[in-house]
Amino acid sequence: MRVTARGIVIDCEVKTKCKIFSVEWTNNTLYMSLNSMAVENKANKEVIESVHEIFKVPKAQISIIAGHKSKIKAVLVENITEDAARHILSQIN
Repeated sequence: MRVTARGIVIDCEVKTKCKIFSVEWTNNTLYMSLNSMAVENKANKEVIESVHEIFKVPKAQISIIAGHKSKIKAVLVENITEDAARHILSQIN
């Protein structure tokens, strides 16, 4: 996790086409097993939806800033502090 002037950036490692959706926060990385396929931006949309559900912030404050076509993504969550983000992520596991 990195702190920026706009919020925090979380590194995400994504697996697509999984039968069971899951999210795990380990070693400063958010591991996501998604149901969606990596076509037509479906997996990226599911990443944004999942981060929205985790942090309870508007989707407009969440964006993928790197890794649009990769399994490793950098996701920006705006207007949240590092302490608040770490607290939320620590409750995932």
